[in-house]
Amino acid sequence: VWTGGLVREDATRIPELVLAPRLEAPLRTLLFRHHTRSDRGLLCAPRWAEVPEAFRADWIARLARERLETKTARLADRYLRRPALDQLLYERLFAGLGYAKNAEAMETLARRLPLDTVRAIADSLDREALFFGAAGLLPAPGDLLESDRATADYVVDLHTRFRRLNARLSVAPMERTQWTFFRLRPANFPTLRIAQGASLFGSEGLLHHDPVGRLAEALSSSEPVDALRTALAARPPAFWQTHLRLAKSTKPRDPSLGRSRIDTLIVNAVLPVLLLHAEQTTRPDLAEHAFDVLRKLPPGRDSILRRFADLGTRPRSAFEAQGLHRLYRHYCREGRCLSCAIGRSVLETEEQTNG
Repeated sequence: VWTGGLVREDATRIPELVLAPRLEAPLRTLLFRHHTRSDRGLLCAPRWAEVPEAFRADWIARLARERLETKTARLADRYLRRPALDQLLYERLFAGLGYAKNAEAMETLARRLPLDTVRAIADSLDREALFFGAAGLLPAPGDLLESDRATADYVVDLHTRFRRLNARLSVAPMERTQWTFFRLRPANFPTLRIAQGASLFGSEGLLHHDPVGRLAEALSSSEPVDALRTALAARPPAFWQTHLRLAKSTKPRDPSLGRSRIDTLIVNAVLPVLLLHAEQTTRPDLAEHAFDVLRKLPPGRDSILRRFADLGTRPRSAFEAQGLHRLYRHYCREGRCLSCAIGRSVLETEEQTNG
């Protein structure tokens, strides 16, 4: 079909595809519906079940590997600028402890306090003072007026220790405004997450010595998931059993890093770093171990996975969850259906149906 309105400078016709006769409503109406719809669901949702399950599974598996390899490639760029894999792991672990709202601030803190600086401090309370002082989160004396005596004494001690340490280290504290507490579950407050991160430098902590080597060894063990979880265990001092923030006590609770957060750290921080380590040491076996661990870890729960669960596709492992995240973020959200195997399958089926 040619409308006669599109020609080149030399008067030759420009190929056209006229869609107007095939639209179910005027274009303006369709655009309005698209931009004002309350459900930002997947465009292929009505035809999702028509795509064979095995076909979907193969594509999701491919995207899972692609997602992890993409994460590793980003780390490789940073590694080439500064080839220090242990430091890179440290920064990624702290970013993971910060969740989305405090990831950047936690990573900034890890960069501000390099591994060698923290490892040179033997006393655990000195390390904690250094972290909170550098984070700019040590409460001012006026913030302690309603604190109980034990809490106030603990914070004053941290102040004293930080002043002593910083006279030698000259670390510029971060701004308090860089940290977010608003609309966070108390267990995710950055103060508790910093305390958990600092505990990783204890004598038995992962960051105390050769963390990448220890994680690679755990990955190659007979029970890699359990070994990795054990390596990432973080238990702050007793003070944090009754505190989520520095100036106020709470009911007693276990301040240890939870299993779900450890699993998230394995997926988003540990495995990408270990894949980079496998590339640097030419160890393809280590890379395959990493993907095997993904297949053994639980998928977790989030809004993206719920979208696919509503369509009947529930991930059985972190590996499948990573594939669905890649599918949604890289294809569905961007409307790249023609580049997606599932999207193309839906369109081809519809074309065959319509003749």
